[in-house]
Amino acid sequence: MHISHECLCTKYKDTGRPPSRVAHVMTSRRAAGVRCLPINGHENPQVKHFQLPETDFLAEIEKVVRPSAPIDKFELLLGRDEDLTDIRRSLHAAGRHVFIYGDRGVGKTSLALTAAYDYQSSESDPVTVSCGPNETFADLIKSIVRKGPEAVLNPTTKKTSTGIDARVVKGSREVNEVSEAIGSEITIDRAISLVAQAFASAPAHTVVVVDEVDMIKDRRQTSLLASFIKALGDRAVPIKFIFTGVASTLDELLAEHQSAFRQLHPVRLERLMLQYLGDFVVQVFEHFDLEVDDSVKWKIGQVSDGFPAYVHIICRSMLLHIYDNDLQIEEVKESELYSSIDHAIREVADGIKQPYEMATGSKDQVIEHLIWATADSQDLERQLAHVKRSYQSICYALSIEPLQEGMVSAKLNKLKQPSHGQILSAVPPNKKGWYQFTESMVRGYARLKAMQRGIELTYEPDKPDLVSRPQPYTKPRHVYRDPSNYIPNMRGYGSGPRRESNRAPKRKR
Repeated sequence: MHISHECLCTKYKDTGRPPSRVAHVMTSRRAAGVRCLPINGHENPQVKHFQLPETDFLAEIEKVVRPSAPIDKFELLLGRDEDLTDIRRSLHAAGRHVFIYGDRGVGKTSLALTAAYDYQSSESDPVTVSCGPNETFADLIKSIVRKGPEAVLNPTTKKTSTGIDARVVKGSREVNEVSEAIGSEITIDRAISLVAQAFASAPAHTVVVVDEVDMIKDRRQTSLLASFIKALGDRAVPIKFIFTGVASTLDELLAEHQSAFRQLHPVRLERLMLQYLGDFVVQVFEHFDLEVDDSVKWKIGQVSDGFPAYVHIICRSMLLHIYDNDLQIEEVKESELYSSIDHAIREVADGIKQPYEMATGSKDQVIEHLIWATADSQDLERQLAHVKRSYQSICYALSIEPLQEGMVSAKLNKLKQPSHGQILSAVPPNKKGWYQFTESMVRGYARLKAMQRGIELTYEPDKPDLVSRPQPYTKPRHVYRDPSNYIPNMRGYGSGPRRESNRAPKRKR
């Protein structure tokens, strides 16, 4: 591999190394697959990131973007300052614990871990426990006690391979026989006693994060958990608990056990505002010394539907797109966003994709268009008149004929059935003619799929007066066709039929 003398001399001036040593280092880096920086006497800090080896570049991404793991750093958790302050004050109150609940994907675990690290003593990390499918109260206590610093249960002894009596060992780690000691049932008094003993030597500020409480389906088990939470405050156990779960109300998770509520500070976590999502997008790309066009950050926030998880996925996909294609850019524009949508869709978890894929599995395009229409608003709950208006708008943009009025309702009702993944559901308490996504996070995936097909859904609240005076929607929305030919700031529309003008033609002078 030949490296020019001019190149070596320039590099010698920058590094202070002899040209022969520079040639050896550069040749070795290229042979190892490391991208070399352009040598022009002035190194662009942005280029430095995107010329890293792939493993190092991925490590840089993980510092600011975590689509598959919760956040535990305050600087990455935007828009939750008020919630963090309330949680911190509640944890410092005697006998008070915290319960964070809300839709899937809004950042409950990230908020819980960030708050836990904020409160936790620097001597150790917070204790984290995740509930599993069909988890019982006894199973949860076992998991908590296992992670305590004290061995409160008598371990069994067995002969090791050397013939010496020792505790049961896996690798070089001692394992307490917690399951046998507790059994399948446990009383509240016994649970409190075990937890208190297990954490007797823990630091003064110790937090236990119990994640995904909604996985405990048995109402009897959730009632036991509620009694345990009440007893924690009554017995002054010297540790703090932060619980998280998917629910719209706390009653759904604690079986309406009202006596436990006074021991809890409830945190109802909503979707993030566009402003905070946009700030996070700017923060991510600033880490790589890139500016972001204003339209890009707003479009990412809108298509993410207020769910931070989608912002992480899209930003990561865009960074990988820039890296893979060696794009020499200083500002991220919409063309990079559109080119990354396919990769972002592949990165979405299968559990979120499943209802959408089941609903659209029949290849009925009308079904897919109605799903998009239901997601075409900032509101989670939408009335039939609003959905119809959005559907007509989408059909106009795609230059296709919409269904007749009566058939739209029938198709929407199909999306409530198990055969179509129950992707939609009625709005309680049984509001007639209202629709919502059964899993709110699926809305974001529907918006991603619409953008992939060239339709940008709106993110504005519905107007109430439309219900009383419905009007057919005729204004076309923005549609893009080929992302590679996209011109930034171009205001293009669909190729639908033009409306005839009522104005008389101008007379020629």
